[in-house]
Amino acid sequence: MIRAHVGMIMAMTVMVTVGCGGSATPGGTGGGGSTTGSTGSGGAGGGGGSGGGQPFALCPTQHVITTKGHDVIVCDTAFDEAPFVHLPPAEAGPPHVDYVSMRACGSFVDRQGKQLELAPGLPSGSLCDDTGGLPNDEALGHAFALYRATLDDQGRVSAFTRWAVIDEKNLLRVFAGRTLEGKISAKNGDTFDFEPALPLRLSLGQPAVLTEQTDGTTVYQIPTTIQNLSEATKGSDGSCLPALAGSAKDPFPGAKQVTLSLYRVPSMHGSGDDELVIEYLVDQNSAGSTMGQMWYFGPESLFLASPGALPTYDGIGHGTPGSLPNLKLTPVEGGGGACSP
Repeated sequence: MIRAHVGMIMAMTVMVTVGCGGSATPGGTGGGGSTTGSTGSGGAGGGGGSGGGQPFALCPTQHVITTKGHDVIVCDTAFDEAPFVHLPPAEAGPPHVDYVSMRACGSFVDRQGKQLELAPGLPSGSLCDDTGGLPNDEALGHAFALYRATLDDQGRVSAFTRWAVIDEKNLLRVFAGRTLEGKISAKNGDTFDFEPALPLRLSLGQPAVLTEQTDGTTVYQIPTTIQNLSEATKGSDGSCLPALAGSAKDPFPGAKQVTLSLYRVPSMHGSGDDELVIEYLVDQNSAGSTMGQMWYFGPESLFLASPGALPTYDGIGHGTPGSLPNLKLTPVEGGGGACSP
């Protein structure tokens, strides 16, 4: 079960420090200088410099928590316009220090979107496994974290420390309140068609806590309503989308209530396998889910330029092919309301 998987991975510890990457303390007045694309000023905190003072203004609303003896900034509410979080200026050093995110447990990404190579001593495979003596704290943590990275003279990451975490509702707000249209697999006997064909229209709600944690890695979900579950609904193109319930190929036959839940699952099947999951809830019980990586957004999506329009979501049933309905979804504007097919 997906929810059980989330609960299991949430039990991991929080902090990882590799090598001698410096303090994770977000306060201080160190960190002079800036680089192209930096925001804020070195005097605002420097994210680990000495001297005390206020934490760097990563977000307009933030607070500091202490995790395993280290202070970490929590971004409660991101900025309204890109960049949605503000990284401290890079520190010229020596050693050179920059603020980065981790991508799929295999590499780091800087403020220009450049993928940074790893210095000898860091594993060439997963940064989240216990390979080479590394703890696996970041199998979950990388999906929320920004890191203070020490770079060698060739610009490769030689050490990293978790410096901040982003409250996940900020990573899901691209979906909040939106309308989706697409198709869901039809049911034929005991199996589902692989290619989605039945019209579907969904309303997304606002992020709500799914699994709460004190380390800043609280998991949120977006509750989702099927508009054309029991009655025909006008689509965004003016067409009339037939009701799912009562049709010969109803994917949820006999159900009294069907809702969906959208949420992120980092490292689902292995470290760095980051998925956007849409779970089926039939009569308030989980009836499986789909998974897809194209709508998974990590921390880098908040400090890099907006990616623009959402691509189509191709959700594959999380199980034996044909055992669960697949989904194909796209955000839309307009439509809604009852109609006659």
